[in-house]
Amino acid sequence: MKHAVLLGDSIRSAYAPQVKELLADECEVWWPTENCAFAKWTLYSLRFWRDKLNEADVIHWNNGLHDVVRMFPGDGPFVSLDEYRDAIFKLGRELKKTGARVIFATTTPIGPKNEYQRSNQDIESYNRAALDILVPMGIEIDDLHALVMQNPGEMLSDDDTHPSEEGVRLLAHSVAGCIRKSIK
Repeated sequence: MKHAVLLGDSIRSAYAPQVKELLADECEVWWPTENCAFAKWTLYSLRFWRDKLNEADVIHWNNGLHDVVRMFPGDGPFVSLDEYRDAIFKLGRELKKTGARVIFATTTPIGPKNEYQRSNQDIESYNRAALDILVPMGIEIDDLHALVMQNPGEMLSDDDTHPSEEGVRLLAHSVAGCIRKSIK
């Protein structure tokens, strides 16, 4: 049976169980129990997941919402765009070394109630930076940002950051579809 690994933040945590369910007859799906949070944290943590990564046929991964968070009023994103670029490049490079097909999921947008903590302008800038690095590396893209932007009012929960029940369903179907396409 094929193996898929899901890496990412709390958005991944929301859709992972449904992805596993959707792919139950096609591949085993594994993800770390912890929130992978910042790109640098994910990079640091790869060493703990090495066995699972090395047996993966597909790795579907996202980082961004933690990187763009504004921790203190008046400050910019907690992780600078240059630091994010560096971590994304290293993550892409290291994940490709496993031999698995690697898919990067773009960071999902936030709604107006969360704009004090994050901005969609930052999210879009960080997504563009990630794509500029990862696409030339041959890493596939699952544009979850565009999916949520089709109807953010329906796709986001009351906290304006995490997916609603409908959002989880649609994200899970997108992720499962990308993985399914990669393992065929």
